[in-house]
Amino acid sequence: MESCEEIVQSTPSSGLLEFDVILHQFPYSETICSHLTISVAWPEDWDYELIEPCGDEGSSFSRWENTADIYVKGDIPMDEELVALARVMLRVRSPGALRVTSVSGCNHPIEHSALARAQLACGNCYWPCNHSWYVGPSWDPDVLELSVEAGLQASDTIRVDSGYCVEGGELLLSASEPWMTVGFEDTDRGQHNVTVIADSQGLDPGTYEGWVTAEQNCCYECALVRLTVLEGTPPAVEKTTWGRIKHRFR
Repeated sequence: MESCEEIVQSTPSSGLLEFDVILHQFPYSETICSHLTISVAWPEDWDYELIEPCGDEGSSFSRWENTADIYVKGDIPMDEELVALARVMLRVRSPGALRVTSVSGCNHPIEHSALARAQLACGNCYWPCNHSWYVGPSWDPDVLELSVEAGLQASDTIRVDSGYCVEGGELLLSASEPWMTVGFEDTDRGQHNVTVIADSQGLDPGTYEGWVTAEQNCCYECALVRLTVLEGTPPAVEKTTWGRIKHRFR
């Protein structure tokens, strides 16, 4: 890999995948850094397989369930465009992302904003090369679980943050399935509370999936909505006697 444009930030694939943690052009005064600590996190239902720091002897990592701190020791060039820091192997079982949550070292904090997404077939936003900001809208959480008895409605609220688009543009919301409707209210600083309503009328018991999409001129991002429709409560049966029935129809 020779340039930032070659980095793949999203894939619809699942199963055993390799994620590379890469330092991209942080132009500080130092040309050599002796150590960095990178904290990463991934979805709870993804299985950990391997973490391999790309440093000298003394590089290591510590892992707690679905998070890890990776310590990279050695002469890390800070004036090169791309520097490999670690390799992470995870077994992807659901839509989600490996996220860098913090980076520190060389006597100063380092700006960070990075994730690598898997099993997400919807969405095309990215971190542009040479910038630390994310270009498109982002969802929290990016998977919404709903359950409801057959024939009834379920609803919940998730948040979408407006991204930074060079072209600007109004934030538009849409739902991929006829059993979903969405609405939102503005909050502070480009954050929106989005209400998702799922109507199970006409749906058989089972699990259904759809996407809620937030779109701006530059790109779009999606949150997965997973609806579980349960068996409805059977109507109550009133006990009676043959005498009462005959009396009713006299």
